[in-house]
Amino acid sequence: MQCPRDGATLVSTKYEGEIVVDQCPSCGGVWLDSGELQALQQLVERDHKTHLRRIDIIARAYEFARQKTRAEITCPKCGGRMESGEYVYCSQIMIDRCVDCSGVWLDKGELAALEQFFEEAGLQEQEEKGLNLRHSFFASLFDRE
Repeated sequence: MQCPRDGATLVSTKYEGEIVVDQCPSCGGVWLDSGELQALQQLVERDHKTHLRRIDIIARAYEFARQKTRAEITCPKCGGRMESGEYVYCSQIMIDRCVDCSGVWLDKGELAALEQFFEEAGLQEQEEKGLNLRHSFFASLFDRE
């Protein structure tokens, strides 16, 4: 496959020892086949807590705005049209998804940003569960019928 940004030949490589992704040796972008982004979301091999503490909100917002204006690309796998959009609401991470084969193109840095986003979302979920457990515990102390 060819890189949709610069035409270089994509190289297959294992990411975090489990999932084979296709990476551009020139621009650093990554192609994920359908389902691979969800599989990466489940991986917990890397710990990004220290990186999360250093996230610069202003820089992320600037990058998000810059990404909105990038050129359209075609799918390196099937030649289909790629739609650019935010991964999920408020993630500030723009991804390109093929409308035909559902593959995903991530420009350099977007995969790491997604991993940080997944970890941050997981930490928030754990905190919410912990708060719910504490609330239930304290409520049970005062709930005497």
